[in-house]
Amino acid sequence: MKYSLLLTICALMLFGSGLAQVSHGDSIRTNIRATADTTATHAAGTGENAGTAGEDDGMNVFLFVFGMAFLCVAGAAILLGGAIMVGFLAVLFALVSAGVLSTGILAGMYRRSVAAGFRTLLVIVCGLAGLFTGAVGLWLVDRIFKLEWKAQTALLTGGLGGLVGGMALGLVLFFIFNSFFRYCRRRMAWQE
Repeated sequence: MKYSLLLTICALMLFGSGLAQVSHGDSIRTNIRATADTTATHAAGTGENAGTAGEDDGMNVFLFVFGMAFLCVAGAAILLGGAIMVGFLAVLFALVSAGVLSTGILAGMYRRSVAAGFRTLLVIVCGLAGLFTGAVGLWLVDRIFKLEWKAQTALLTGGLGGLVGGMALGLVLFFIFNSFFRYCRRRMAWQE
């Protein structure tokens, strides 16, 4: 429904204003030619009107181009926002499907701490990302530099190193986030 309305508005802007300008411009040109033949003073008057009409036509083209540029930017922003939202929902769906999100929630409920649940979630997500990144990264290094490792060895070694590094990164990120939130809490308490 939205797309058909947008398409109708664009078509009216493209064809409706263009037809109106053509008929308006033709009548002015016809009037200018007819009056230019009659008298010199009358021709001078229509010359001024012709300059005004030419500026008006240029302004309509400018407004049309400006309007179309605005619509293009707005459409691109809508598409980009939609793509970001779809990506976010896909990641959220993947985390829920894998049980990562529910594991973090259960750990937080068991320890009765939001921080413990967040730490568990962050360590698991960073560990999984490190596992994938490390495995693919070492496999690519093996291919590029021709280390002549077996593919399974490169994938397992890279995955294990990435898993350990990802979990360590998760703990470091948790420490940074926790320190930042404590700082913000102190600043807010100081403001009151």
